[in-house]
Amino acid sequence: MNNKKPFIIRNRVLKGYPGDGGDVVLPDGIKAVGEFAFFVCRELTSVVVPEGVKTIGRGAFKGCTGLTSVTLPASLSDIGRDAFGDCHALSEVHAPSKEVFDRCWRALSDESKCALLKAALRNEQADEKLLTKIKPNKKKLFAFSIRDNDGETVAALLTLYKKLPLAELNGYIEEAATAASVQAVLLRYKAATYSVEAQEKHETEAVEKALGLRERTVAEWKTIFMLEACEGGVKIKAYKGHERDVMIPDRIGKDAVTVIGEKAFGAYTPRVNNAVREQHRRIVSVTVPDSVTVIGDNAFFGCDSLQTVILPDSVTVIGDGAFSGCEALRSFTIPDGVTAVGIGTFCRCSSLVSVRIPDGVTAIGSSAFYGCEHLRSVALPEGLQTIGDGAFFGCKHLRSITVPDGVTAIGYGAFSGCKRLTSITVPDSVTDIGWHAFAECDALTICGRAGSAAERYAKNNNIPFRSTEE
Repeated sequence: MNNKKPFIIRNRVLKGYPGDGGDVVLPDGIKAVGEFAFFVCRELTSVVVPEGVKTIGRGAFKGCTGLTSVTLPASLSDIGRDAFGDCHALSEVHAPSKEVFDRCWRALSDESKCALLKAALRNEQADEKLLTKIKPNKKKLFAFSIRDNDGETVAALLTLYKKLPLAELNGYIEEAATAASVQAVLLRYKAATYSVEAQEKHETEAVEKALGLRERTVAEWKTIFMLEACEGGVKIKAYKGHERDVMIPDRIGKDAVTVIGEKAFGAYTPRVNNAVREQHRRIVSVTVPDSVTVIGDNAFFGCDSLQTVILPDSVTVIGDGAFSGCEALRSFTIPDGVTAVGIGTFCRCSSLVSVRIPDGVTAIGSSAFYGCEHLRSVALPEGLQTIGDGAFFGCKHLRSITVPDGVTAIGYGAFSGCKRLTSITVPDSVTDIGWHAFAECDALTICGRAGSAAERYAKNNNIPFRSTEE
């Protein structure tokens, strides 16, 4: 190893490394490796941290994509977040105790952890501390192996399981549709582990459960949904299934399903792995039962294949961003019990053509329909009071709007960029119209009573005005 590499050290803290990489032994006498000291040092292949070092700072070795081996001292008491993040080639961690190893483990990104576990699976003499991490990280290992089409790792992983549950196995086979090597390994395992009769029985039960002909157990539901108790029933925190047409149950065991939680089906939820997040993006339809009253913030955010959503009248709350980025959604009926369209609820639903807003809605939030460029018409409800900033920004196909009496404010940029909007009727109740409310609405004529805020706004912004009294 080369001990003559240059280091930047201040007050016994190694602050930086402008060296050439390779195999590096850190100098004796330092007490800490500072934050991002070796950040993106791609040429670094191994590092030995000497006794006496107590802390390794946040991101210290982050992005060292060539790093394969790390040796840590017994003196190490703290390792900062993501200290070994994105070290995708890491195959060895030498730690003198389980405590030190666990500190290092927590500082690894998921991909770095899986790189280590893959190496352990192929090494008959792998460290026992590392081998104990394999089964708890099974799903992550499968997800990254499927992504990389790494059949060798999957084959080694399957040797640890005498009989992987058939439902779980089928899920991995489906996820591996574009990973031929992995799918071949999984199919061989399935054929060797389960008889044709067992497979047919499982498929029949799955169909019956999907059609509601046979009730699933709570344990079975927990393989599909991540659940949490809430007032009045149970909340769905995350969807872990593989169906493209999702039917949410009204009950799980004795508890009613009352809440679809924040980011539960979202394409960017942190609660599930990358493979499941990708599955969220393939969902085509969702049917919500009449036990549900709340759709949480960003519940379906980024489900860009979602075309159909059926909500019951029991739903009274649709959270901010709930359907944001659902680019395939063409029409939507908001249930009668909902009183507000939240911030960004349908933002960038670029295929949305029509939406029904019930009379009970009193507020349309900021950016609620931002970028719904194919929205052709919308009937604003009689009870509406406010239209938020950017609410209909960029709705290029809107042609006419009648703002109901009772609305008091139209927000900043509310209809900006509605290029085909030819007329908007504004009642006397509107006293506040925000800046750029109708910017780039080149074909627009504002209609209202003479002397109203609508007329003043039109004149101040050089927009044609027509009196409704004529």
